[in-house]
Amino acid sequence: MQSANIAEEHVDKAEAGVVELEDLIRQIRSYDYNVDAVLVRKAYEYCCQMHGVQQRKSGAPYYSHPIAVAKIVADKELHVSIIVGALLHDLLEDTDVTYSDLLREFGRDTANIVHGVSKLTKLRLNTTSEQQSANLQKLILALEQDDRVILVKLADRLHNMQTLKYLDTTKRRRIAKETMEFYAPIAEQLGLNSWREELEDLAFRALYPRARQNVLQYVAKLRNAGAMDIDDPGSVVERARREVELLIRQKGIGSTLVECREKRPFSIWRKMQRGIKDYSSIFDIYGVRIITRGNHSEDNVYVILGAIHRRWPAVPNRFKDYISSPKPNGYRSVHTTVTYGKGQQIEFQIRTGRMHDTAEYGVAAHWLYRGGIHAPNPYSLDPTRWKSKLSQFVVERANSGDLLKQLREEIQSKHVYCYTPKSDVVWLPAGSTFLDFAYELSPAIGDCAVGAVVNGRDLPLGSPVINGEHVTIITASEPFIDDRKKVSANTLKAGAHLEDLEKRLAFRVSVELGRKTLRAFFEEHGKPLTSNGIRTAAELLRIDGEDELLRRIGNMKVRSAEVLAALYPETPGIKKVIERETGPQFMGLSKEWQHEIASCCNPVPGDRVVGVEGQDMRVAIHAIDCELLKFMDLDNWIDLSWHQGPYSITHPARISATLSNQPGVLGRVCTLIGEQRANISNIQISNRTRERFHFQIEIEVMDLRHLYNVIHSVGMDSSVISVGRYRQRRPDERSES
Repeated sequence: MQSANIAEEHVDKAEAGVVELEDLIRQIRSYDYNVDAVLVRKAYEYCCQMHGVQQRKSGAPYYSHPIAVAKIVADKELHVSIIVGALLHDLLEDTDVTYSDLLREFGRDTANIVHGVSKLTKLRLNTTSEQQSANLQKLILALEQDDRVILVKLADRLHNMQTLKYLDTTKRRRIAKETMEFYAPIAEQLGLNSWREELEDLAFRALYPRARQNVLQYVAKLRNAGAMDIDDPGSVVERARREVELLIRQKGIGSTLVECREKRPFSIWRKMQRGIKDYSSIFDIYGVRIITRGNHSEDNVYVILGAIHRRWPAVPNRFKDYISSPKPNGYRSVHTTVTYGKGQQIEFQIRTGRMHDTAEYGVAAHWLYRGGIHAPNPYSLDPTRWKSKLSQFVVERANSGDLLKQLREEIQSKHVYCYTPKSDVVWLPAGSTFLDFAYELSPAIGDCAVGAVVNGRDLPLGSPVINGEHVTIITASEPFIDDRKKVSANTLKAGAHLEDLEKRLAFRVSVELGRKTLRAFFEEHGKPLTSNGIRTAAELLRIDGEDELLRRIGNMKVRSAEVLAALYPETPGIKKVIERETGPQFMGLSKEWQHEIASCCNPVPGDRVVGVEGQDMRVAIHAIDCELLKFMDLDNWIDLSWHQGPYSITHPARISATLSNQPGVLGRVCTLIGEQRANISNIQISNRTRERFHFQIEIEVMDLRHLYNVIHSVGMDSSVISVGRYRQRRPDERSES
């Protein structure tokens, strides 16, 4: 039986005394007949000798800690190599023992386990984001190399949490927070549910002692009422347990264990944080677990389920079959909640013995003994899939600031599942959309995804995934992104892929624009343009590749004249062209003055302009008809004019457009602007009704004629109600002050 007092009992006993060597060997021999007692004895004595007179904060000898960690591992009936690793796990960190010493005394296998644990011990996960990302990469690497390393580390963290009260408040909270955010979720992902539950509850005790006490008081109230006390033979849950035992015997099913269980305080509190505000609404504070063993044990799970449903009415939406659809961590069981007695609701969990081993031990089931035999468990978690998934994050996002968030999401998230057209199950974080599902299948599918088909219905990519659905992703022939797709990703992984897609598509657009701009410039000057020529120009200009050069031309970072001058330096007048493009823009402005284009009127070449002197030798350039000039002192005006050109496409301007509220109209407008070789830098909706949109579009043009060509081209679209140049018509509050 389990109760909320288990954590308290473990904490009280954690520093009570040192486990004697012969007791430890006797415990291991109880499940492993062939234990290498000589090896265990040597590791135990070596641990005590090397830690010597070191003490823990509690005053206990330091070697009591690794011995306690070994006891935690032995309680799981795990392989002797893990127990030896636990006994020695702190030697590299806290003594003069070296890796070479361990290699000589215990062999490479043990030395590597201790070395791996030592590296994890040095990690501080609650640090800056950059440090956390690097440390998490090391943590995932340790998971990949040897499961036993993380098993020893989790057992080490569990004992440290059991003895947390001996540390000061600041360190206690730091360790508890780190445990809650990283180590407990990792234990859950690895299927170590019993360790995960205790780690969570011990961290809960350190971080939120009052909340935990409130939960304990409510559980005590239930016990005192005699309604739900697993230790009271007359309680409701115990009566239900006995009735289920009788049902099972009547079905002729033997070798079945029926036990009562009680949720830990943190599990109860977490349910409340997810929206259940009243303790009385939490169905499964108490429950009954049924474990079938022997031949036909999996078939017997469903026989027992049927008997329970015939005996008591099932609560709607409270049935979960994790046998047909296991959790990502390998968990298999059938859950159902029934209405019992006078309206009490009791949860039943039904599973086979091997499923129970996997539920309790997870990845540790690989190292588990049963009946003195180290035998494989067909239900045990295959850690390679989960570890390779996390490793993929490290490879894909190693230089991303989102690595920490993505790893944390993957480690901590609860899951929903759906099926591919081939009936392969795909698990996703709760709240995932079909776009998240598409990117989980592959980045290529996500990039081309346009919608989903579920049970014959077409659904948008932003629709949520529901457990058990069969999902087919509809894809386009080419990757694309639009506003709807941008808001359809809920997982960090999908969001990161969308960001990459947007950058790649923007890069492609800039490259094509640069190619067209460069070709037109070369044709204007009567020069041929080839791919070899562009590559040669990139080398001469010390730019990394043809596409990067074209991208910079498309983004006006490099001028076409510079490319022409690099390839054909003898071209008449090319140096003067470059000087005009890179030299001063305004006639009448001294070199010592710094100028900026006024955003209120955005003058472009062709507009009559005037400079307005400001502080620190700065001049604001306004169009002569700017509304704001009437509020400025005439004594500060400077008469200016634009240089004679040619001009590059770097001059900002704004147009105002009113469009019919029709699908695709904004896309057509953007295409028309692009066809005029103008760049769009921003789009804002200034007003929107059911019939129409009002937009302000910021563009970059060469001169006034170029601007009016853009306006004329946009105005030719039948869905454009009106379009014109936008200028600020009155001063804002800052201008008036």
